[in-house]
Amino acid sequence: MASGNKSIYEPLDYSRTEIRLLWIKSEPGERPMRVELKRRSLDGQRWFALSYVWGSFSSEEKLLVNDGIEFEVGSNLMEALTELDKNVLFRRKLWIDAICINQQDNAEKRNQVRLMSRIYKQASGVLVWLGPADNDSSLVFKLLKTMADELEKNPAINQEILPGFYSESWLAKPEYGEIASRFSSDDIFAPIHDLFYRRPYWTRVWTFQELPAQGHRLEGQAKKTRSPSLET
Repeated sequence: MASGNKSIYEPLDYSRTEIRLLWIKSEPGERPMRVELKRRSLDGQRWFALSYVWGSFSSEEKLLVNDGIEFEVGSNLMEALTELDKNVLFRRKLWIDAICINQQDNAEKRNQVRLMSRIYKQASGVLVWLGPADNDSSLVFKLLKTMADELEKNPAINQEILPGFYSESWLAKPEYGEIASRFSSDDIFAPIHDLFYRRPYWTRVWTFQELPAQGHRLEGQAKKTRSPSLET
């Protein structure tokens, strides 16, 4: 929410099916982070939509929006923005519900909630923020990447024979040495289970509405993809 009496929001034109998109304007690593909100029609635009957990506001962070208006966000969202700030592709044309929707305007919230399926479906990609790395989470993403690569090269592999295939084939490949030294075939799925079931992200109802809407076009750490450029 905005500090003081100034608002960061200009009214949306519902007749044009408008949404707001966010640009990160500050230099990478600069704090407080400076961002800009712009109104855009839902049609004829390309953007990235962020899927994340709102989390607690007990430790609030501040953004400077538009003309330097302070805007408070939760710590989990600030951590996500800090990560996105590192990638030039994700510093522009972001849709983030907590910022792009005026949460104090009930009429606007109703209008934008009705558009959310389209917002996620028409996005160039959905950026999933599971939270900060911990334990083996970064290595698990690398493990998933190797699995995806092997499955792409060997479509006949299925879930039933994957652990055996991992044990027999991957351990011998030098490029997978770091993974092989940490994960044996006996516990290959345990760290994956922890990443996908112990994180709060997977307990939110919206997760299962946002991701199916996007289909296969997901952007994340698990698999590097070629992403389209976003025009201003």
